[in-house]
Amino acid sequence: MRKTTILIFLTLAHIPLTAQATNPYDTSGGAFVGDDLSGEKQENIRSLRDDRKEILLYGIESEVREVITAIGQEKDDSYNEELLLVLGETENASLAEVIYSLFSQFKDPLAEEAALSDIAPVLEDFRYQEKRILAAITYLGDIKSEKAVDLFYDLAKKDEPGLTGRVVYNLGKIGDASRAEELEALYEDYSGEAGTDIATNVISAWGEMKYLPALDRLIGIIEDSSASNSEREYAAVALGKLGDPEAMEPLISLYNGEGNDSMIRAFAVSGLMYFEDPRVEDLLLQALRRDSYWKIRVTASEGLGRLKSEKAIDVLDFKLRRDSERNVKIAAAKALGEYGNGRADSILVDYFADESNSAEMRLEVLKVLLEKKTGGTVPALEEVMALHWLKKDTQLEFLKRCCQLMSTAEWDALSGLYRRMLTHSDNYIQIYGIRGIRINGISSLYPDVREMDRDGVNGLVRREAKSLE
Repeated sequence: MRKTTILIFLTLAHIPLTAQATNPYDTSGGAFVGDDLSGEKQENIRSLRDDRKEILLYGIESEVREVITAIGQEKDDSYNEELLLVLGETENASLAEVIYSLFSQFKDPLAEEAALSDIAPVLEDFRYQEKRILAAITYLGDIKSEKAVDLFYDLAKKDEPGLTGRVVYNLGKIGDASRAEELEALYEDYSGEAGTDIATNVISAWGEMKYLPALDRLIGIIEDSSASNSEREYAAVALGKLGDPEAMEPLISLYNGEGNDSMIRAFAVSGLMYFEDPRVEDLLLQALRRDSYWKIRVTASEGLGRLKSEKAIDVLDFKLRRDSERNVKIAAAKALGEYGNGRADSILVDYFADESNSAEMRLEVLKVLLEKKTGGTVPALEEVMALHWLKKDTQLEFLKRCCQLMSTAEWDALSGLYRRMLTHSDNYIQIYGIRGIRINGISSLYPDVREMDRDGVNGLVRREAKSLE
């Protein structure tokens, strides 16, 4: 049992102790096959950053993918120039896809011109790699590329079956309604057609664009019981995003009138949560308290957090502690994180600090605390460190997981915790400390990190320390 638990943690930590025989590099931990990591043999230790850059430029595709996975997990965008070079030269659509996905994660416009160049030939009927083009379209939507707007509208009219839905959806993410009327014909062509997402993505785009001329059509869709469920669901959310008060009553009626269809009712709640109205607040509270369908409770939690409803804090507290569905507990935690006030913050901090709560849920709450930079988080983490500091093996895993989450948090208030992590006997915790210092640029701790690049220090730790700058 103990060995199984250790293996599970190592998978979560993404820093294998040994590289696999088929791969000459341990790209997440930075060890070569055959490295002696005991501290007795320390010759030829190189910077992990230098090794990764070299692999990106000269490694085989499987090695490059492993590096991309590792830097994505670490939220390290310092390799983007090298990634752009790889993107420009590779003919492997799957590799291009993961590179575009990483640029999307970082919201980095560096690859914008490359993506536009990939997509433009499609208009001229050139053959294309669908996987690569779809990833480029998604990336341009994620960075809200204004340069892509006319290209996307032209592609939508071209009606490439494999691309049209994705193009329209990402037009919505960009939010440019300058030619939105052109999508009306596309909706008419595909409405009610099974096996395609084009009609639903047009609906979604209208909502994201806040395209008010679509208001009556969208209301008509949710009121038409013969329309497809997917179109009614998307229309409900789009109406909420339009924000026109005329849509509120139809959405309330949709929620109250679809007693046998929990999914449609959940989407009605998703639309209603955009309206700041006492009737909506009361409906969301009732849905969170009593609705038996967990997706509705999740959506109600999100809506109440969005509204920062003071009436909801006690209910959200209860759902975090007692709801039977883990997804609802997580949604309640995220909703409480939206408040940014003492009462909601205290609920989250107290939950994280309480050792009687499940470790997995405490970690979910910690994600919220770190993302929102919640007051009281640092003292709570100091207490956890003190309690778990001297534990060994599997008993140390909770602290490792906390340190792993801190290593990707952009919050310089954690600097004292990072400094302490450098002094722990566990090499992984030391590495997480170095990463946290690097991602936050805490220059006052650079000397502490450089001190770890010396004989007698674990090879993995030294390689990470060399990568600081």
